[in-house]
Amino acid sequence: MNIRIVLYLWLLLILFRSFPIFGETISLAIAAWPPYYSQQPPYGLHAQLLTKLLAPENIDINFVWYPDWKAAISTSRAGRHHGTPSWICTPENAQDFIITNPVFVDNIALMYLKDEPLEWHNLADLKSLGPFGVTKSYTYSLDFQHAIRRYNLKLHEVRKDELLFNLLLKKRVKAALFSEKNGKVLLSQLPPRKQQLFEFHPQPIAQSFFHILISKKAQGSKQLADKINRQIKAQAYLLAKVINKTNRFKLCPFLQEQH
Repeated sequence: MNIRIVLYLWLLLILFRSFPIFGETISLAIAAWPPYYSQQPPYGLHAQLLTKLLAPENIDINFVWYPDWKAAISTSRAGRHHGTPSWICTPENAQDFIITNPVFVDNIALMYLKDEPLEWHNLADLKSLGPFGVTKSYTYSLDFQHAIRRYNLKLHEVRKDELLFNLLLKKRVKAALFSEKNGKVLLSQLPPRKQQLFEFHPQPIAQSFFHILISKKAQGSKQLADKINRQIKAQAYLLAKVINKTNRFKLCPFLQEQH
């Protein structure tokens, strides 16, 4: 074989190993959750961060839109997508998904009507309050889930976050649970007259950490989760400081089982 051809092929091999030219595209199921996820590009703050996070792995993300998060997680659980982002670590999720290290964090807070003030100091106080408006398929926090069972808290479920305002206005619930940033965005979208009717309690229910759920039925799920975790570690500067300061195994004991 001509020595020039051999050298040419050798150089190509080195280039392909150093700079992969064939990217990978994964699909992640999402639904409305402003400012984190929206239907139109660039799809919200969390979507933008995930896109940046996976770029070094040469992974493109196809965000697949669903009318609600219940549909997003159920289709991902069935393996129709590689996964779904921004869920908390739960035993139920660990059964069907590989859970990545935490990527996002937000406070979960109670919203109520100003003319019906709400006072509470710990989760035990919630047993004398309620019912509470919640969004279907949301876990909010493990402590809140434990409180539901321990104190038999009464819940009123809706399909979408914005429907919680109607429950409050009709006084069908005492308070509604929102992630703080999502609740503030949705509140700002109401007419000014209505905005003045609502108030967040200053004490959050929980500080929740959110992960990417990778379906165990998706091809190459373990390799994909490894790539994501590698970039979470490599690009820790992109994440909230509290995430990097928190023991991820305490947040999600299933992470240790996956390693």
